Amino acid sequence: MIALVAAFVAPIVGFVLGFVAMSQTRKRGEGGRGLALAAVIVGGVITLLYVVLVIALVAVAASAPTVEYPTGY
Repeated sequence: MIALVAAFVAPIVGFVLGFVAMSQTRKRGEGGRGLALAAVIVGGVITLLYVVLVIALVAVAASAPTVEYPTGY
C-alpha cells in the first residue's frame, strides 16, 4: 500500500518499493501482489512522463532565440 501511495508522490521511490513488495509477496506467499504491481506500473509511467517532460523542456530551451546586448560603449 505504501508503494502505491509513494508512486504518486515520489514515483521513483514508489517504483523501487513496488519491486521490493513484489519480491516479499512472492517469498512470503502473502497477498498484495496486485497493489505492488500497480505501484511498479504507476511509478514507472509517471517517471517516464517526467523524463519526457525534462527532455522537452531542454529541447525548447535550447531552441529559444538568444538575445545579445551590445557591450561596446
